Amino acid sequence: MRTPLVLLAPLAASMLLALGCSSGPVQGDPALPPGFAEARVPKADLSAYVYISQGATVPVPTSWFADPALSLSSNPAFASLGASVALKSITLAVGPTVDHLGVQATLTSEQEAEAVAQLARGRPLTEAWASGSTLGLVYGSGDWPGKLKSSIQLGDGLPFSRAYTDSWQLLRMMPESAPGQPIAVGFARTTGSVLEQASANLGLDLKGVPQAMGSLNITQGVFVAYAQQPLVAPEHVDITYFKQHGVGVIAAAKSSYPGFLLGFFLNSFANQAGLEKGTQVSGRDVLARDLGDAYLVAAPIGSVLFITIAPDKSGAEALMAAVLEQQ
Repeated sequence: MRTPLVLLAPLAASMLLALGCSSGPVQGDPALPPGFAEARVPKADLSAYVYISQGATVPVPTSWFADPALSLSSNPAFASLGASVALKSITLAVGPTVDHLGVQATLTSEQEAEAVAQLARGRPLTEAWASGSTLGLVYGSGDWPGKLKSSIQLGDGLPFSRAYTDSWQLLRMMPESAPGQPIAVGFARTTGSVLEQASANLGLDLKGVPQAMGSLNITQGVFVAYAQQPLVAPEHVDITYFKQHGVGVIAAAKSSYPGFLLGFFLNSFANQAGLEKGTQVSGRDVLARDLGDAYLVAAPIGSVLFITIAPDKSGAEALMAAVLEQQ
C-alpha cells in the first residue's frame, strides 16, 4: 500500500523541476533619468515615489502651484513669475492617499523658488518653502504632511537604492536600452487605493489589474517612463498628453510566489484583469489588453511580472521586447 509521502513524491519532483526552470530576470545597469541616483527619498510612510527629469528644464504652468479657486493675479507672488516656470527636476512623494502629497522641485534660481513657494502657500492645506533654488511643498491633512516636511528639511533622506533596497533590485532588471528617453522612475504600492486613484485621474482604465495583482501576491512595483520627445507640461496631465509625447511605461513587480506558480496563477487570473492570450513578442507568448486610449502587455519572468503600457500596441510591444531581449 502506498503511503501519502510516496504519492506526493512525483508531484514534489515535478514542482522542483519547474522551479529550477523558472530563472529570474537578468540585472544590469538600466537606463534611468539623470540625477536619480543622487536624489534623496524622504523618510516617511510612502505609497508611491516618482522622480522626474529629462536632463533639460521642463516648463510647467505657474498655475500648478496656485490656489485653483483664485485668479493668479490676486496673488502678489505671481507678479515676479510668468505663465510658466522651468523645473530641472521634480520628485513626488505620495502618502496614504493621492490627497497626501510632497513635492521637491529644483528651479533655475533662488528668487524663482521663493516666489513659487509664496504662491503655493496660498493653497489650502499646503505648506511651502524655498531652500536655495529648491522648492519644498507638502499637502494634505493629518500628521503625515508634517512628518514629511520635517524629513525634507532635515535632509535625512537616503538614495533610493538604500531607502528601498528590494525595489532597487527590481529597477536593476529594467532594460539598459529601451525606445525613448527615460524621463521618470519610481515605485508604487499596489495595495490600498493609490494605484486606482492615480490611474483614474489620468483617465487610464486599469479595472481589474490591482485586484489581479493582489491575487498574485504582489504588493508593490517599480516603473520607468520613456518619452519620444522633450516634455512640456500642460495645465492638466491625462492620457492624451502621454499620447502626444509618445510616453510609455515599463513596470516590474515581484510576486511572493515562485516563477512556475506565478505563471500558473497569472493565466488563471488573466480574465479577471481583462488580459487576452494569443500575442507573441520576441518569440515569447505574452498577455495583452486594449485599454482604449492605451495598450498593455504583460509577461512573467521567473517570479517577476513585467507590464508595459504605451499609447498604442506597437509601442507597448516594443517596450516589452526591450525587456525580453535583455534576458
